[in-house]
Amino acid sequence: MEEELITFETAKLAKEKGFVKMTANCYGDNMCYQLPEGEITNALKGNTVKGYVLAPTQSLLQKWLREEKDFVVNSMPSIREDVVIIWYFHIISFKRANHVVGDGKIYKSYEEALEVGLQEALKQVKG
Repeated sequence: MEEELITFETAKLAKEKGFVKMTANCYGDNMCYQLPEGEITNALKGNTVKGYVLAPTQSLLQKWLREEKDFVVNSMPSIREDVVIIWYFHIISFKRANHVVGDGKIYKSYEEALEVGLQEALKQVKG
């Protein structure tokens, strides 16, 4: 099983909000690349390598939001008509007394709902 990388749009937003953590992947020209080992340290200094943007896994960004920015982001299942499992995201910020349950949309997978939740939490992060 392989962990899901965040999308290019989420990576750009994470960069704007100050995300700088060890990751071996990056985006450039809307494509994902694996960084050579020597470039990872350079990437951490400015979150870019030759115009690339760091691409962490969803779980790493989720952990950063929780530990550094006080946003707990999860993807939650729901059952419709006793058959279909649907997904939505859930964001909690204890310091801000903020609680968001979804955006009214239904997502087909845990990862899809989590990605949107990560983007929405990042939008709430100050500078």
